[in-house]
Amino acid sequence: MTPPAPDPVVGTVLKGTYRVDRRIAAGGMGVIYQASHVRLPKKYAIKVLTRDLARNEQVIARFRREAEIVAALGHPHIVDVVDFDALDSGEMYMVMEFLDGEDLADRLRRGPLSLASTVRVFMDVCDALDRAHAEGIVHRDLKPANIFLISQSGRDDYAKVLDFGISKILEAAGTQMTLEQSIMGTPSYMAPEQAAGAIHEIDHRTDVFALGAILYECLTGQMAFPGTTPFAVIQKITGEPPPRLAAAAPHLPAALDEVVQRAMARAKADRFASAGALCQALIAAAGVPSAELGRVVTGTDHARTAPTRTSAPAGAVVESTLSAAASEREGEQAIATVGARERRGRAGLW
Repeated sequence: MTPPAPDPVVGTVLKGTYRVDRRIAAGGMGVIYQASHVRLPKKYAIKVLTRDLARNEQVIARFRREAEIVAALGHPHIVDVVDFDALDSGEMYMVMEFLDGEDLADRLRRGPLSLASTVRVFMDVCDALDRAHAEGIVHRDLKPANIFLISQSGRDDYAKVLDFGISKILEAAGTQMTLEQSIMGTPSYMAPEQAAGAIHEIDHRTDVFALGAILYECLTGQMAFPGTTPFAVIQKITGEPPPRLAAAAPHLPAALDEVVQRAMARAKADRFASAGALCQALIAAAGVPSAELGRVVTGTDHARTAPTRTSAPAGAVVESTLSAAASEREGEQAIATVGARERRGRAGLW
């Protein structure tokens, strides 16, 4: 068998700063590399678009916007983007912090989280989303695979939110522009308005619904809306009430059932007004001692009831491109991290 040709990017130094050490994974959209800073002892993950996609203006707009959004947010629980540029050959690339750990989807394959770990993860994720929502940014693709867990601050469940690639930006003036009018997201975690393709109905409470589905899965080890096809899942989300936590995990505090039900309410107005409000209700219902959460919890933690949005960047709504409707139908994963997944030879991309 003829060995594969060497990757021409490996061994190069990008913009005199990032030495590409090795290729980690490849997917339909491009390649992820591990890189080192040539002057500092620091590692990075670099996404590089394929040459074909690098000629697609909509793809480049999405890619650039993801870099701009994440860099502007600058939150400790959102994966950091530190650079965005193009190779000499023209392909666009994004430089991100290197994460060593595993995503929440991998963690949940081993069973549900403990109640304390669930609360800790949600404190991190809800804090990150409150920050994004305050800037008028809705993630739209929250799911366990887009929450990455690393060892930090004395914990092995320190959470980072990934993949703002199909995020929606809400203009302060209320005007919107889309690059693609299609249903975007992962079916099992879509809110009813998202699953129905009601793009103009999507707001921060769409993310709250996804958080409710993730919360149910963290506590039970089961998906809230399983199905053999995306269509079957969407039918459940839009036509059936959310599952009762009390039925799947009767050993948990009864108050948690109402938290999950409210988070996954079919009507947006019936959901929590913010990710922070959901987290505050979760903390109260769980009754986990502050010592197990890593800090003292007060009544003001995550008490914000609605995001206060500042003026969003010009460019209005950015929907995903990249033949995304087909990839969503096939349930393909779209993240750009490395860690435990790489060690099992399943590194994800976008």
